[in-house]
Amino acid sequence: MKKKPLLTIGIPAYNVELFIEETTTSVATSKYSDIIEILIINDGSTDQTLQVAKTLEKKYPCVKVIDKPNGGHGSAINSALKNATGKYFRLLDGDDWFDTEEFDGYIEKLQSETADIVFTDLVEHFIKTGLNRPITYYPNLPEYKTLPLDTVRFLEWGPMLPTTTIKTDILKKFNLKIDENCYYVDQEYNLACYLASKTASYYPFMIYQYRLEREGQSMQKTSLIKNVKSHEIVCKRLLDIFHKYSKTMTNTRRKHLSKKVIIPMCYMQYVIAIEYCKSKERFLSFDKIIKLYPNFYNDPGIAGTLTRLHRKTKGHLVKIDPIIRKIADKKNKIFISNNVKTKFFLLIGAIFMITAINALIINCIDLDQTFSQNNAAIYYEESSNLVKLFNQSPFDGLKAISESMNTERNLLPILPMIPFLKIFDISKLSYILIIFNLYILPFAILMTQTFKYTFHRKKRPIKWWLIPIVFAIFLLVPLIIPSIAINPNAIDLTIIGLILYLIAKTKLRSTHSYLILGFLASMLILFQKQSILYILGLYFLIFTIKTAINYIKCSDKKHFFSMTIKTSIKLVISAAITTILVLIF
Repeated sequence: MKKKPLLTIGIPAYNVELFIEETTTSVATSKYSDIIEILIINDGSTDQTLQVAKTLEKKYPCVKVIDKPNGGHGSAINSALKNATGKYFRLLDGDDWFDTEEFDGYIEKLQSETADIVFTDLVEHFIKTGLNRPITYYPNLPEYKTLPLDTVRFLEWGPMLPTTTIKTDILKKFNLKIDENCYYVDQEYNLACYLASKTASYYPFMIYQYRLEREGQSMQKTSLIKNVKSHEIVCKRLLDIFHKYSKTMTNTRRKHLSKKVIIPMCYMQYVIAIEYCKSKERFLSFDKIIKLYPNFYNDPGIAGTLTRLHRKTKGHLVKIDPIIRKIADKKNKIFISNNVKTKFFLLIGAIFMITAINALIINCIDLDQTFSQNNAAIYYEESSNLVKLFNQSPFDGLKAISESMNTERNLLPILPMIPFLKIFDISKLSYILIIFNLYILPFAILMTQTFKYTFHRKKRPIKWWLIPIVFAIFLLVPLIIPSIAINPNAIDLTIIGLILYLIAKTKLRSTHSYLILGFLASMLILFQKQSILYILGLYFLIFTIKTAINYIKCSDKKHFFSMTIKTSIKLVISAAITTILVLIF
């Protein structure tokens, strides 16, 4: 009884007599050819492709030729899958080839593989320039490790026909017949592989050698214009499949298919119809199709300002689209200039506000009443003494600060003020102004930026006039609290502002951000010992929120626990840095 092959390689072949021997030989000469099945699908070629394939069939026992009438690339894929008997299945176009050495390494690993889908890498070969460019689409994935496919985050495209190996039985069971007599059906195949699979693994082998710049390839502009109807058919098929399986998909899969497959394809269809073909009919034809899917129809990634204009005018302006586009470009330049002007006026407004508040402090503050508060008066006296010490010897000044850190009155918050107190004298007024400009002003700036990062969304950008209002609030609120306004401990506000800004900007996604958090937390505790309660609360809050997010995003318990443990480890590292720095200083 003949042993079941490990891998079936389907080779769709149409008029590739110049390439098919190199393509087939690159696989048939593998040292593992005894566990490989090669199916050459001759798709009604009109040249010598079939004759060359028959010769290769006689030469290599692993090669089998299937001759069929012309039905397009999708038809050849369907035929290859139908006749495949291997445990795994992958495709190789008739004008490309495999790196045999890399392929052998891949087969060694594949023999013990259990994942539904396996990703590898490819090399792009540019015929005209002679450039060879290795492409790695999955650099973020661990090597040779089986993962739940729902946990895989694709940085670019994925899965892709040239980089994908899939279990034959699950693809057959999914039973998605690829469109025949149609171009661009690779995306249908990619979609089927992704939806049919549950687990994935990545092998860092540059197997697929992808030949580019060959005349007549489907992604050339002339081919896109000629085959615009095919592109539309595939877009509709993708939309139909997405709609059919959307409710049963995880959130991760929906997002990936939307952003990486559906949106780029539909956007490109509009580009072909409007910019390349300049065809009202082609534009209206696709617009009618996508209108049935409101989520995509209104997505800004598919339909920009000009596309929406063509919708409103029923495609009558498509013919003069280049002229409209030039006008729009000029308008965009003006808009950019207006944006710069807006930023300039916001900057001028901020400077005016800061100057006005400084003037208000100078003219309206009652120094005697302000310094009648015991705490403020003592800090002012300590600041004056420290300036004198630093004038005599910086070492003596630092020693005095160091000794105070173990007492109830920590003088460390005064340290950043020393250079300014030396420059602007040690008067009560300069003391208050320095605290405001050195501590409270940065706090207001940081909190304004934190507000922008927290609430700004691409679809709903923050109104420009909200920025000065938020800035004014964070600038004025600390001033109306006397204990903060004239106390060097207002430096705590700046550090808290830095921590909140870090969280808003990075969302604490990387280990690097946790390291910075640990450093900032240690600084806060060094300036104010009581802040340790704030830090403990902050760490608990971060852990709680991150755990809740992981619970919502993760599709299975195993992945949830894995992400929760990673978050815990990062928080422990951050807390360790805080503890070490506090103990050192």
